Amino acid sequence: MAVLPEHQRRGIGDAILTALLRQIRDHADTGAFVSLLADPAGRRLYERHGFVETAPASIGMRLPG
Repeated sequence: MAVLPEHQRRGIGDAILTALLRQIRDHADTGAFVSLLADPAGRRLYERHGFVETAPASIGMRLPG
């Protein structure tokens, strides 16, 4: 998820994430695994919504491009 810089700090990301999480809670199977990769600037938003770091149990990985 990304919000254009000129629209940040207006609660848009928070509103989108709230709606997405509501959909997950309402429609995902019990025990569904929800994960994300957050850049440093986005961490506070996700933490406010209950996300926690998974390291060292798991780590995010990517193929360099």
